[in-house]
Amino acid sequence: MFPVLQSKQNQGEKDGENSELSLEPSLSSITDEIISSSASETTEKEPKFHNFLPIPVIDRLQSSLVNEFVPKTHRESEEVSTELKLGLYDPWVIKKKITVSDIDSLSRLLIAKDLVKEHILPQWDTSFIEGIKEGVAVAVWDFDTKTEHQLRFKQWSSNGSYVFNGMWNRDFVSRRQLKVGDEIGLFCDQSNSRCNFSVLNRASSN
Repeated sequence: MFPVLQSKQNQGEKDGENSELSLEPSLSSITDEIISSSASETTEKEPKFHNFLPIPVIDRLQSSLVNEFVPKTHRESEEVSTELKLGLYDPWVIKKKITVSDIDSLSRLLIAKDLVKEHILPQWDTSFIEGIKEGVAVAVWDFDTKTEHQLRFKQWSSNGSYVFNGMWNRDFVSRRQLKVGDEIGLFCDQSNSRCNFSVLNRASSN
């Protein structure tokens, strides 16, 4: 009876070995298929290219942008009329259409109070502001003709209005042939201690 059991046991062990042997090829084939599949996927996938600018181009763009906003020296600022008008920003924060009173015999240019308080007074120190009621000398640079002129900036005590007077008629109305309806622009240049002037648009002759 024992030999029979032993024989069956031996037969079972052999069957187990055969079963393990039969599994080995299948595992191997599965591994080969996975490797083959990965290789084919790697081969089939095409690289994706992004439309990035080359580094030298980026450097040139950055350099041009930096140069656009670097503060200019006094001499360079005298040659930027076209740049200011055609640039990415509008420097003419004070704009006004010439009225009859701006070109009559009173020889003064009236500036709105809110524009003066927002765009002119913050550019000047306290002592300069205190002298406005009596009138202070102001250099005015004409960007169009590249000439500098002296005017007086004053606040009228009667109504608190602000004006540029002095040689306004001679140096600007007559010299630039200003007419009613012409649009002028102004802004203060603190770095050069002066105001800047330009004729932005001429009134229609019709």
